[in-house]
Amino acid sequence: MILIVITIVKRYGRIVKEIVFNYSKSMDERRKIIGEYEAKRRDSLHALDLLLENFGRSILEGPAEAAEPTEEEFRLEYRRLQEDVKESAARISSIEEEAGRTKALDEDIRSLEAEEWNLKAEQDEMLCRLGRFARGSPRMTEKNEEALLLEEKIEAFKAKIQDDEGSRSNIFVWIGRNAQALLFQLRIRKNQEHLDRLFMEMGEAYAAVPDEAADGETADILEKLDGLKERITVLNEEAERLRAERHSLQIILGESGGPVKHIAGLEKHIEDRKQELTELCKNCARYFAGKSTAAGAPLEKIRLQEGIIRELDGNIESLRASIEIDGKKAEIAGLKRAIEDRKNRIEEYTKAIEDFEGRIETAEKRIGELIPLAERKNTQEVYRTGLS
Repeated sequence: MILIVITIVKRYGRIVKEIVFNYSKSMDERRKIIGEYEAKRRDSLHALDLLLENFGRSILEGPAEAAEPTEEEFRLEYRRLQEDVKESAARISSIEEEAGRTKALDEDIRSLEAEEWNLKAEQDEMLCRLGRFARGSPRMTEKNEEALLLEEKIEAFKAKIQDDEGSRSNIFVWIGRNAQALLFQLRIRKNQEHLDRLFMEMGEAYAAVPDEAADGETADILEKLDGLKERITVLNEEAERLRAERHSLQIILGESGGPVKHIAGLEKHIEDRKQELTELCKNCARYFAGKSTAAGAPLEKIRLQEGIIRELDGNIESLRASIEIDGKKAEIAGLKRAIEDRKNRIEEYTKAIEDFEGRIETAEKRIGELIPLAERKNTQEVYRTGLS
């Protein structure tokens, strides 16, 4: 306690001495000193805020034995804000988990779709092979005839390409043959695709109702096709289940504009609530510091900082007042100079007016002297005219 008092006396005594000394300084120097005091004041305010926050938090988180109504109100609001912060933080964790689950679902669905695509490609290839094996079945007579026609077309186009390769008499014929060969190759490819689809249709029809005598490689293909079909069905069902789960998560995450926007909103909400908690702790500390007469390290430190801030406020106000006084004095001096200047001008104008009035009087006097002479001359002129 004694050390705190000594510190106050030393600090305040030094500040008062500085103020008395600084009154004699120039306005610029005083403004600089005000800036230094304002910086000290900001530091003291920051220190006071921390002291108040910590003191208030220690009260609100301490034992609530025989708490008075005001203290209980502080505690209820403190718990409410804390619970709000916890719920918002938990919601952020939940959204992050849901967003992570959505990404994992996307990867799983892509993996299932890729596997399903590969199995379907294998299935198509096996159906095509089965169709070739089944073309001798009595049920495939019509489609087999169509297949024979397509094969004949393909062989015919291949033969034309081979024939054209042996006749290249000049560059122009060579270019024409190449263009025709490309056209033949295109038709071969289209007919081959048609033929493959036809064999797949034949394979599907045969697989749906296989011959009882099917054996050997045909039976092996049928067995593999059953396995592929079953696996593709399982993959498709699993992919649909994952798509449904992803859709549900996307609906939840999309309610507030997406996970990123939702999390940003919750983080802003948490920051606002934390600021409210800080202000609540400081208000609680001010309330108890104002009504308490007890001594203690936290209260003494708070009162010390409050005293320093009051002293700095007074010093800043005094310096600003002295600066304003000097400014007003300078303004008054300027106005006095302006008045003196106007007075001098008035005196000059007065003298000029008197001079102008004197000149007017002299001119009027001269006019009075000249008028008789002018009238006498006019009379003589009239007399002479009469005689003539």
